[in-house]
Amino acid sequence: MYHLFYDLSIILVMEQKIIFVDIDGTIVDHSRGLHEPTPLTKRSFQELKAKGHLVFIASGRAMCLLPDSIKALEPNGYLLANGAYAEIDGKVIFSELIDKKAREEIMRFANEVDGAYYLETTKEIFTRDLDHPVQKKFALAWDVMDNYRDEGYSDDLDVNIAMLAIREDDSIVDKVYERLNPYVNVNRHGKMYSFDLNIKGNSKGRGIEKILDRLKIDKKDTYAFGDGYNDIEMIQMVANGIAMANGVKELKDIADYVTLDVLDDGFTFGLKKYRLL
Repeated sequence: MYHLFYDLSIILVMEQKIIFVDIDGTIVDHSRGLHEPTPLTKRSFQELKAKGHLVFIASGRAMCLLPDSIKALEPNGYLLANGAYAEIDGKVIFSELIDKKAREEIMRFANEVDGAYYLETTKEIFTRDLDHPVQKKFALAWDVMDNYRDEGYSDDLDVNIAMLAIREDDSIVDKVYERLNPYVNVNRHGKMYSFDLNIKGNSKGRGIEKILDRLKIDKKDTYAFGDGYNDIEMIQMVANGIAMANGVKELKDIADYVTLDVLDDGFTFGLKKYRLL
């Protein structure tokens, strides 16, 4: 009698998956000294792509704010500006813009509370004053200075997303929501005194929906990793939403799984948990 043994890795064809990965707090953490992806993260990106999976960077950052260390991961695509802008294989597939009225209100409010606004295009970010103390503290916390301008702004520029930084004064926080929510979606950066200001009704989740439709990928094959308030819609949109241990409670409460801290390579740990590596 003959016995036949089969290598399951040969006879099983793995279905293509798509993984959306946040940056700040998920694969880097500037506030705690992790300024670029770890060797394990870099290897994980390579292995995912070698297996035929698609990996997208999904961030609130604009294209001009992506450091070389993130671009070096060579993802299949980018979903940026919290869902307002997307590229696949280097080609722009959509780019939505904050309207003029919203921009005016953001700038006016920042001036009133002596804060700093940021109007982000794919090439440059325009702020109130590069030497303003709130701006300097924000730039240090996020390890960003390149492509920032405090002159040359005009109403006809293509602004995909905005940000606001304020003084460390809790009395201002509620005012941010009250004043700007009619014009934009306000997402606080964790417990920091800064905020993403997204196109009203837009989110990473909505952006993912459009990408899945474009690529004809079934929702059951979707994964996402995040840590912040702006990742909530993303985690809700995919079939497998993974929150970082260092993430905000509201995100961890709705995630399908909570992986390790970003400083403990939680991204790679989560991939292994789901047998994607």
